[in-house]
Amino acid sequence: MTTTTTNAKITQAEAGPSSSKATSGGNGGARETNVAGVRKTPRWSDKVAARNKMASIKEREKAMRDAKLAEAQRKKDVTLERKRKKQERERLDEMAKKMSAKKLERKKRRMGLTKKVSH
Repeated sequence: MTTTTTNAKITQAEAGPSSSKATSGGNGGARETNVAGVRKTPRWSDKVAARNKMASIKEREKAMRDAKLAEAQRKKDVTLERKRKKQERERLDEMAKKMSAKKLERKKRRMGLTKKVSH
């Protein structure tokens, strides 16, 4: 009997090439859904509940991300608006200086004070 068992065992090298599926053992075929009262696969209602839970989590995460982005955009807008107002204020101040300088120049001309005379 020992000779038959040793002859029956052929190494893989002697047998030749084989697919990896045949040698890996696989998962043993389809799972049984009910073995000795123990359920192997989850119920459909459990799957639906898990899916709904994940959907609500993703929805909350998206809402949080959107709120964060909206807050960042609001801060940018406030900063830009402040910058625009400052530039406008500076522009108006500069214009007022120019206008007062022009007005002063006109008054000097009326009074006869020019560069040639005032030197």
